[in-house]
Amino acid sequence: MIATDPKLVRIHHLDLLEYFSDSEERLISQLDWLLDRTGNVREGRYWVYYSTSRWAQELHLSPSTVQRTIAHLVRIGVLISRNYNHHAYDRTRWLTLNYDRLGEMGILAHHYCENARARKAHLLVENWEKEQEERKLRRKRKTYAKDSFFYQLPKEVRDMMLAH
Repeated sequence: MIATDPKLVRIHHLDLLEYFSDSEERLISQLDWLLDRTGNVREGRYWVYYSTSRWAQELHLSPSTVQRTIAHLVRIGVLISRNYNHHAYDRTRWLTLNYDRLGEMGILAHHYCENARARKAHLLVENWEKEQEERKLRRKRKTYAKDSFFYQLPKEVRDMMLAH
């Protein structure tokens, strides 16, 4: 056994090399590993936010290679990139894997939470999804009292309002 610092250990998914280049495989593997350990939840997904220079340092690639790799993976739909930063000048990318797209490509992939923080975030995601479903149902069930202003409107307008 080789004695190494656990912080320097990297997981590679060699089967991904069948579909992706070496730099893409590195990014996907590292992002998958990080998503299992994050508690950052937005829009019902887990996110990792690193700058391009930090990704370059993590993956031992040049910043331009990282930018090209991310751009290509976003273009083919494997990565989803957003900006949830509080300041407009902060261009740190928030990335997540599109596990559905990986599944469409024939790659067995799903998100699994490994640590307690991520499991807590997973519960938050599930609650968020349930809340979104309930909101949709509540919007469809709008009811108005017979003496309200709503019933003073023409029938066409009422039907249009109920359709939304």
